[in-house]
Amino acid sequence: TFLVNFLIYIDRYFIHAPKEYSKYWLYGYKQVIKSLGEKSKQYDKIVFTDSFGQPYIYYLFYTKTNPDEFRKTADIQRDAFGFVTVKSFGKYIFPTDYNYSLSKTKKVLYINTPYKLPENIKIQKTFYLLNGQAVLVAYTIWVLEVRDGIFLNLNSWDLEFKMSKIQNQRCQECLISSILNIF
Repeated sequence: TFLVNFLIYIDRYFIHAPKEYSKYWLYGYKQVIKSLGEKSKQYDKIVFTDSFGQPYIYYLFYTKTNPDEFRKTADIQRDAFGFVTVKSFGKYIFPTDYNYSLSKTKKVLYINTPYKLPENIKIQKTFYLLNGQAVLVAYTIWVLEVRDGIFLNLNSWDLEFKMSKIQNQRCQECLISSILNIF
């Protein structure tokens, strides 16, 4: 009986538990941070969800960031009970609620849960739990501005068009339609 119970325990602990409970071990943070690597240099800002806690801790640990560098740029807030929340440091922002207006002026990579994705995004990569369920999504926002018949900016997917003259409303619609068809 002991041997059977021991084998069941080993099976549950080493085979089933990692797949079934990886969500509770915050699986995905390491994969996202390792995936960022050199790619993070392509972006002005990286906005990372705090839905699962405080991701800055994982970033600091997995990248072995110098504590002095962190302290110099960290925006730290303390509540009445002394608990600390890091809102940002360096190019990394950890919001509770996303503000996508930053994408209009900067190259931004967003990392969020798959349940809170806005429209007009280009998914860069989806990260999965060990059971195959999507846990985090890295994406950019597509921002298109047309003012006074001038196509000012298309900022997304590493694609930028500046100051292209558009003659009339029909041309604007054709251009927007053709850009959407590319992607």
